[in-house]
Amino acid sequence: MDSTGNLDSVVEFTKAITELFKGLFSNLTKNGSSGKLLVWQILFLITIITTLVLLGLLIAGTIKNYKKNSQLMQRFTAVMNSLQTEFPELGELAKECRLLGERIDSRTNRRQNSKKLSILAYDIAKALDVEPKTRFLYFCCAMVFDCGYLEIPGELFRVEVMSNRERQIVRTHVLRFEEYFDFIPAEYFPVFYQAAMLHRENYDGTGFPEGLRGEEIPLQARIIRLLESYVSLTSHRAYHKTLAHREAIAILRKQHGLYDKNLVDILEKTV
Repeated sequence: MDSTGNLDSVVEFTKAITELFKGLFSNLTKNGSSGKLLVWQILFLITIITTLVLLGLLIAGTIKNYKKNSQLMQRFTAVMNSLQTEFPELGELAKECRLLGERIDSRTNRRQNSKKLSILAYDIAKALDVEPKTRFLYFCCAMVFDCGYLEIPGELFRVEVMSNRERQIVRTHVLRFEEYFDFIPAEYFPVFYQAAMLHRENYDGTGFPEGLRGEEIPLQARIIRLLESYVSLTSHRAYHKTLAHREAIAILRKQHGLYDKNLVDILEKTV
């Protein structure tokens, strides 16, 4: 659980205790001023205990998040270094992707999202024995596939429940990415193009924009389709609590029509 989840739990606990002592106070006030004093003393003690618990949980959550972010950056830096060592010609491409990914994260208010996705995409590609250069290309395109979001009005990313019209506007991001890919060499462009345009295709053919099915969907797009959902489920979002790895995998399996089952199996073992 992250620090926000901890805070929500403490708030619920505090509300429950408050309601309990409201009832107790109502009963004891019949006994006069001594009863009132006792109740206020108990309430004061509960407030102190709750505050200490809250602070403890927030500090623990902060430390945990700091460690997770440190581990994330170490992994990300390690893959970047390996990429530049093994394929120096991809070094500048990776740097440009990192900068663009950070712009997307900032616009969509999803902290470190591009880095989380890129590392997992690399790990899954490695588990699939994808050849090294392509593996690094998947790492790069997983940072920037959502660049079409930069064309979407920023206020839509702060809406908790979107209208049908707003959802349709957001869906157009899969068609509004090309101007952000001007730094990508022509030989690598198809990998990025397919990732950006087809990452919302579903394995059962119900996705968009083309309604592709199964292995008609390029591998990098199938990987990103899965990882985008997984990272969302295991990260704090305004519309849901943070889930543990096992809980997230269980939900992904229930939505089996959306994802490549083989990739879900690999993700379960990889993380």
